[in-house]
Amino acid sequence: MPFYGYNRPGAKTSSGVRESFWLQGMMAGMPASYFCVKAFSETDLTEDLKKIDAPTLILHGDDDQIVPIAASALLSAKLVKNAELKICEGAPPRHVHDAEGQGQRRPFGVRGAFGETARGVKASRERNGSKKHSR
Repeated sequence: MPFYGYNRPGAKTSSGVRESFWLQGMMAGMPASYFCVKAFSETDLTEDLKKIDAPTLILHGDDDQIVPIAASALLSAKLVKNAELKICEGAPPRHVHDAEGQGQRRPFGVRGAFGETARGVKASRERNGSKKHSR
């Protein structure tokens, strides 16, 4: 299962993750799955990304075999104002879901990264005197 990096040498697979992945696939209908992949692969979100003005944390594994980092996170980090890019070395796309207890180390403290971003959002709101960011 390349989606989880299980095809890499030394990867430890989880039957629970594998069964969950299968279940998610079985719950989706064929037309919905097809149109999801079609929209995901063919939609250019460049202009939408440029409109994001809230502090944004972009997490991406550099061993993502499904969505290459050069074509996604590196570009997104340049387009989104106030973006912070965290690259997870050696991590597949589902590294946060899969790393806990699977013999794979977390490349950085995910909770810490989210905490830093949340503090940044709070500080930004306090500076601007608002409780919500504009859309």
